[in-house]
Amino acid sequence: MAPKQAAQLDNLPAEQRERQLEQRTTGTKYVSYVFPAITLIIWLIIATALFATFKFAANAGVSFKVSLAIVIYAALPLILKSLLSPLRY
Repeated sequence: MAPKQAAQLDNLPAEQRERQLEQRTTGTKYVSYVFPAITLIIWLIIATALFATFKFAANAGVSFKVSLAIVIYAALPLILKSLLSPLRY
């Protein structure tokens, strides 16, 4: 939490502080479940664009599975970074 947010939270009465913490916890829980689904949808859109490019512009015999594999393999460094970043602290 940012220092300014922590200061604002400390200045709230105990009841409001608990409500704020519950709301933030609930929001974080939902975001953590939705984010991978959104990421997968974005990867599917990128793979579709690549597949169309390979198929029509380059006239290459590439399947959609291969274009999706290319997108996911290209995202592998970001995936590893996301998995390893909590270990830094």
